[in-house]
Amino acid sequence: MWLTKESKAFWIMARAVKDFVDNEGGGSLPLRGTLPDMTADSDRYVALQGVYRARARRDLERVRARVNAQLQQLGLPAARVDDDDLCRFCRGAAFLHVTRCRSLAQEHARAAADAAAPPLEGAAADDGDDNATVWYVLLRAVGRFRGEHSRYPGARAGEVETDIALLKACASRLLAEWGLPAIARDDHIHEVCRYGAAELASVAALVGGASAQEAIKVVTQQFVPLNNTYIYSGITQTSTTLEV
Repeated sequence: MWLTKESKAFWIMARAVKDFVDNEGGGSLPLRGTLPDMTADSDRYVALQGVYRARARRDLERVRARVNAQLQQLGLPAARVDDDDLCRFCRGAAFLHVTRCRSLAQEHARAAADAAAPPLEGAAADDGDDNATVWYVLLRAVGRFRGEHSRYPGARAGEVETDIALLKACASRLLAEWGLPAIARDDHIHEVCRYGAAELASVAALVGGASAQEAIKVVTQQFVPLNNTYIYSGITQTSTTLEV
């Protein structure tokens, strides 16, 4: 993990914790200072709590020393990393999680630039409506269909049967480019064309709520956001995320 003068305090603390784990921590993260749920009498619990707090303070001081050393090496003032932030960082070190998301444009660019490595690594053969990869492929095929025909499949009355064949061709080309076998049955393609880009209020409300929840996570920098692509099936009332 390379640090520069422009590095945020978060990454400076993360590097310090990593160095602590590799050295003084002996492979363990700094102790949180609180006891996990357990059964004990009051005297032993209080005594054990004191041991935990003392060890947590010792770990914190060692991490703080590494933070200060990094700040000195970078030529940054000690105030760059707040003591309260460092305390919270050490207490929550076991729950740190980095999620590197991509935009929709980056997702499509990756698929186009790396067709030899399919964006759906390990995609299994079709196992019914519960296979979220089927709907992902069809959503991408719908996007290609719209790009080629300037409309959504099934959107025009009387052309559903024609669009089924066209959408199937789009899906087949997409899978061929990704080097994947056919994972969508004809009834999946029929279903996509049948609803003709309609939007059900209940589904729109659920997906909109999920989107709002994820936006709040990102803005407040609290809780772990969904990683990459989110797929919701109104047929089975299930959802999943795909790293594509």
